[in-house]
Amino acid sequence: MELSQIHNFLALAEGGSMSATAERMGISQPSLSRSIATLEKELGTKLFDRRNGGVFLNEYGREFLPYARTARDSLFSGILNVKRDIYTVKGGVFIVCQAFSDSINSCVADYIRLNPEAQINVYNTEPDASDMDKIDFFFTPVMPRRTMDRENVWESCLLQEEEFCLAMSPRLRDFPEGKDVLTPGELRDIPFVTMPMSNYFYRDITYSICESSGFAPRVACCTTDFQTKTAMVDEGVAAAFYPECCLRVVKLLAPEARIYRIEGYKSARRLYLTRQRKSLMSETAKDFWNFALDHFNIPDPTIRV
Repeated sequence: MELSQIHNFLALAEGGSMSATAERMGISQPSLSRSIATLEKELGTKLFDRRNGGVFLNEYGREFLPYARTARDSLFSGILNVKRDIYTVKGGVFIVCQAFSDSINSCVADYIRLNPEAQINVYNTEPDASDMDKIDFFFTPVMPRRTMDRENVWESCLLQEEEFCLAMSPRLRDFPEGKDVLTPGELRDIPFVTMPMSNYFYRDITYSICESSGFAPRVACCTTDFQTKTAMVDEGVAAAFYPECCLRVVKLLAPEARIYRIEGYKSARRLYLTRQRKSLMSETAKDFWNFALDHFNIPDPTIRV
């Protein structure tokens, strides 16, 4: 009996639909069916009844359910304890995050769960020169060349994402329902809230997209604060471009906003975790680096194959 069979059994027991469960798990329906059939063959009995287009636990399935949950939870507890042993160190980690991303936040949260003895410090502002010696990592879409010696750093691409998405309240401009793509020309008379045109790490993409159609953007508000930017969108006084990683939070802060792609402006960006060479890092920073690569399933770029 394989763990995947237990995992599939529990997912189907909770889902109640073979097709919906397979889609949610990212596997094909025939693969899920084969997994359940193999488990039932090993147990010598059917675990599900199929009726009215759904899949339901029968009496044997209901009897097996608590044991399957106990087996899964016990194994997950073992994995968690082993990872805690691997990643448990004391000390602080200092991250400067120029890419507003739920992805790095989830990584940080998972590390704190595994290693509550460590203190993770995440900054979303430009560091002062006096703070540079404290910084262990930059999480950024660009290499911070002016702040780290290129000879003494390593960078790892953690993820790639679509960069250019426009958030706009229908109170500002109400396009037809179902329309989710705009041409750059349709942005001509729309007011925008932007980041400073020449930020330390970033030039707001609004300028490039509008200039590609031969006009300068109409800037209603300029700010370095994410919440202020999104509040202007929520108030319906301006639209704004966001990296894809921001959209979940944008929808929480501006629930009426609609999200648009820009026709003919295809691009993606890579987000990097940049650090100094290991000889210059603390043990806690080394530990977080290894954990982050494990979290994102990224090979260590410092190891030459």
